[in-house]
Amino acid sequence: MRYNILDFGGVSDGVTDNTLAFERAVSACFKDGGGYVTVPAGKYVTGTVELKSNVYLELLPGAELLGSMDFSKYKPTKRGCAWGARAAMLVNDKMSPDASNVNPCKALVMAEDAHHVGIIGQGILDGRRDNSCANNPDVGMPYLVVFSHCEDVLLRDVTMYRPGSFTNYLLGCKRVTISGLHINSVGTACGDGIDFDGGEDVTISDCIIDAGDDGIGLKCLTPSEPCVRFTITNCTIRSELWGCIRIGPESTSHFKNITVSNCVFYDSNDGIKLQLCEEYNFEDFTFTGITMNNVTRPFFITVSHYPFSIYSSSSRPDCGHLRRMNFSNITALLTERRNVNLYTPYSGCFLYSLPKFPMEDISFDNIRLTCLGGGTKEMANKTDQHDILDYVGLYPESCLSFKEPPAAAFTIRNAKNIRFSHVDISCIDSDERCAFAVEEVDGLTLHGVSVKNAGGLLRKHNCENLSVEYSRGEIVEFTPEQKEKYNIARKEGRDMDEKIRSITSIIDSVNGEYVEFLGSEGLEIPANTKGKVVIPLVDGCFALCLDNEKIAEYVVPKDYRTKTAFACIMPKREEDTTLRFIPLEDCTMQNPKILFYKG
Repeated sequence: MRYNILDFGGVSDGVTDNTLAFERAVSACFKDGGGYVTVPAGKYVTGTVELKSNVYLELLPGAELLGSMDFSKYKPTKRGCAWGARAAMLVNDKMSPDASNVNPCKALVMAEDAHHVGIIGQGILDGRRDNSCANNPDVGMPYLVVFSHCEDVLLRDVTMYRPGSFTNYLLGCKRVTISGLHINSVGTACGDGIDFDGGEDVTISDCIIDAGDDGIGLKCLTPSEPCVRFTITNCTIRSELWGCIRIGPESTSHFKNITVSNCVFYDSNDGIKLQLCEEYNFEDFTFTGITMNNVTRPFFITVSHYPFSIYSSSSRPDCGHLRRMNFSNITALLTERRNVNLYTPYSGCFLYSLPKFPMEDISFDNIRLTCLGGGTKEMANKTDQHDILDYVGLYPESCLSFKEPPAAAFTIRNAKNIRFSHVDISCIDSDERCAFAVEEVDGLTLHGVSVKNAGGLLRKHNCENLSVEYSRGEIVEFTPEQKEKYNIARKEGRDMDEKIRSITSIIDSVNGEYVEFLGSEGLEIPANTKGKVVIPLVDGCFALCLDNEKIAEYVVPKDYRTKTAFACIMPKREEDTTLRFIPLEDCTMQNPKILFYKG
């Protein structure tokens, strides 16, 4: 049955609030056992439309659902998103995994704990938000569509504009079909096209997405809700700021059996972006039949540390395993850095793991890359790039000080069993760099690799079990000077890793009440008092002193100077004393907020 919104008091003048009319129509449809809440041509302003089981919202051609500009008209989900970076959040709020509704999701259209539910038709959902709304709490930045823990979800043929946050956000949903959506979220903060926080048995097809942030994103923020059995096909995606397809970095559960095929990506920083940051696994992904045009990083694959969830096991969790990835029948035209800022990537392809957590069993077959070229001899000889350690408080975007990569095409570090077969790499401008720069790889196969206008085929170091077949180009080893620089950089990385580990162990152990104070003002400490000192966010080098005696110092190499969290144990003194923060070189925070946990 169909329930026309006009029969429930709906007004299509683009001014009148229809929130109550939609509530009545959905209630009547649900009470009668289900059907379609139909919206005919016209402009309908409304707050949240909350769908129920067996109820579909049908937007007929010419129908426009316009998001109310009154944020009080939007409902939150009962079970919110579990996002909460522990390095910054844990030491402030000590939020428990049992905390209810940590980040409630308010949306124009929502459903929660429902089955056989969705949005269909050739009408328009328009959230009417842009970045100018971000600092106006009365207007707010609601999601456009949120389905939380629903089953048998259908999103089909709708046009979606101007969300306040993600355009579509599906949390813990099962058996989801999305097809024929036309999404434009450019100009909106966090304007992702289609995002999942967990999900099972999902098909996304025939969508056109012009996203202000990631195009399609798969995330996991709850350990019991993995992303498994996803198929994405026949989609055209542009991501203004980040990735066309992004899996992770929120990875507090497993990602398995993901297939992306027959897609076009264009005008984006990243094409395929895989970021594993916690102790779970990325396994059995296939990407095939993809064309990328004007993409800065066609392939960006990392394994690193970073907590995103209130359920994260640590403020710097162990890494998981990334393995069995297959890339085939892909062409890419690379472009220069876009929208340059702190996190803007440099052009190239990256496979990059931390030393103790190599990615493994990755194959590239029938790949054609057209790279920018222009690499200098200095770039080609550079061997002192630091490891991507992911600091306790920094969002895990890679290579912030890595800068220009040492390879014209692929930079690979810390991996096992990597195979390139029938790969054609050409540089637009002559490049002094080799096509591949490979370090700490056990098992590399180059079979039928063609390189044009680059300085050589392969630059390698500590590369065991190398097989080169039907491939031409020079193979370059490190010189003694390059090895020395490389070893110095690696030692800096190992030392920094140990420093971060010691900081992490203290952050993970803090509990109980704390005293908060500003660094420049200091904190009076009574005699015979000991405790733990935590600075949730600091940038640069500094020292902590009890009166004039230094008790801790954070001095790190320049490549590792960035916003991070810090912690130390404060010894007790026999007399009253004052705890003070002393900024050192490059410290941008002269007066940070400091937390002191007694005992």
